[in-house]
Amino acid sequence: MKQNKSIKINMFKILCILAALVAIVTFVLLNFYLVEVEAIYSKVEEEESRVVNVANKFLIQIFAGIQSDLFFLSDIFTIREDAFSQSSIEIISKEFLIASRRKLVYDQLRFLDNKGIETIRINFNEGKPAIVEKNKLQDKSGRYYFKNSISLKRNDIYLSRFDLNIENDVIESPKKISPESVVFNRIWRLHKDGKYVKPMIRIGTPVFDSKGEKKGIVLINYFGQQIIKSFEDITSSSYGISALVDSEGYWLRGFDQEKEWGFINEFQGDENTRLQDKYPRVWDIISKKEEGQFYTNDGLVTFNSIYPLFKKNYLSLTTIDEPEGMIINSGNYVWKVFTFVPQLKLDDLVSELKKRSLIIYFVSIIMIFVGTFLFAHIDKNRKYLKQKEKEVLAALANEKKREAQELILLNEQLVKNEKQLKESNIALLAREQQLKAANNELQESRMDIAENIEKLKKANSSMRGRELRIIEIKKKVKLLEEKLREKGA
Repeated sequence: MKQNKSIKINMFKILCILAALVAIVTFVLLNFYLVEVEAIYSKVEEEESRVVNVANKFLIQIFAGIQSDLFFLSDIFTIREDAFSQSSIEIISKEFLIASRRKLVYDQLRFLDNKGIETIRINFNEGKPAIVEKNKLQDKSGRYYFKNSISLKRNDIYLSRFDLNIENDVIESPKKISPESVVFNRIWRLHKDGKYVKPMIRIGTPVFDSKGEKKGIVLINYFGQQIIKSFEDITSSSYGISALVDSEGYWLRGFDQEKEWGFINEFQGDENTRLQDKYPRVWDIISKKEEGQFYTNDGLVTFNSIYPLFKKNYLSLTTIDEPEGMIINSGNYVWKVFTFVPQLKLDDLVSELKKRSLIIYFVSIIMIFVGTFLFAHIDKNRKYLKQKEKEVLAALANEKKREAQELILLNEQLVKNEKQLKESNIALLAREQQLKAANNELQESRMDIAENIEKLKKANSSMRGRELRIIEIKKKVKLLEEKLREKGA
C-alpha cells in the first residue's frame, strides 16, 4: 500500500515536471518563432523599400541624363554665332550624330525650326545612327510635341506621355523580329498576341541663338524599352513583382505585359488595363500618397512616386544655368513605382521557418519526455541503489557483528585449544620418554633377535644336513625294502 502511494506521488511529480518543461519550451519557441516571423517581414519590407527607392533614383538619373543631353544639344546653337547657317547646320548635324552613336538610346535626335520644319534629324537606324538627307526631312508643325515645345521659355522642358510609337496612325511594329539581338531588345517590347511594340518618350526644349531669339526646338525620342528593361533588372531582387503605372493608373510596366499601354486607342476596352481595375484599394492608397508601404489581404505593397522631370528630383544630379527659372509643363504627370509581394510568397517564406520551428519544437518535446523519463528512471535506480546500499551496509554491520562474535568464540576456543595443546605437549613429552625407553628396549630386542637369527641359521644349517642324511637313509631303506621284496618273492 505504501509502495503504491509512493509510485503515485512519483508519477505526479514526473507529470508536473513534464508540464512545466513543455510550457517553458512552448513559450520560448513560440516567442522565438514570432520574433523570426517579424524579422522575415521586416527583411522583406526593408528590401522592397530599398528596391523601390533604387528604382526611383534610377529613373531620376535616366531623365537627368536625357535632360543633360537635351540642353547640351540646344546649347550648341546658343554658343555659335552663325549656328543657323547651312555650313553650321552640317557641323551641328555631325555633333548630333556623335551624340546618338555614343548613347545608342535615342530613336531620333531632331532640330525643328520655328515653323516646325525638320532641319536636323538623326535616326537610330537599327543601331547604326545616320543623318537623314535634307530631301527626306519633314514638316512636323502640326504635331503635338512641336506645339507644346515651341511655346516654352528658355530652359523649360516638354515631356510627352510615355506611350508607343505611332507611324501613319498605326502602332509601329518591327520589320524583322530578332529577339536574340541586343539592339532589338533595346527598342522593342513584346506585347499581346506575340506582337512587338516600340515604347517611346519624347522630350523637347526651345532653342535660342546667341542673341536670345527663339529659333526652334530640340526634340529627343528616347527608347522607352530601355527604361522598362533597366527597371526590370533593378527590381529583380524584389521578393515579389514590380510595376510602373502613370498618373491615370495605366500599366507602363505591368504584372501582365498584355495589359500595358491600355490608353492606346487600339487597346482601349481591354479589361484590367489600369491598376484600379484589378486592385482598387491599392490604387486608392498610392494615388493619394507620395510613398509608403502597406499590407492588403493579397500581400505587401511598397510604392514611391516620381515626377520624371520635376526639378526637385534632378537639381542635385545636374548643373543648370538658371534652375530657378525652369518650368516643367508636366508637373501633374506622375509615375508610381511599386512592388507587390503576394501573401502566398510571404507565407512561403514563413512556412520554411514554421517547418524548422515545428521540427525543433517536437524534437525538444521528445527530448523533454525522454529526458524526464530517464531522469525518473535514474532517480528510481538511485533510490533503489541507495536502499540497496543501506541494506548492504546493514548486512555488513550484521556480518561484522557476527564475525566479531565468532572471533570471540574462536579466541575462546583457541585459548582452550592452547591449554589442551600444552597438556598434550606434556603428555607427548612423557610419551616421548616412554618411546625412547621402548626404543632402547627395542634396539636391545633387535640385537637379541639378530643373535637368535644367527643361531637359527646355524640350527637350520644343521637341520638341513640332518634332512639330507635322513633322505639318504630313506633311500637306503627303500633300497633294502626292494631287496627284501625281491628276496621274499
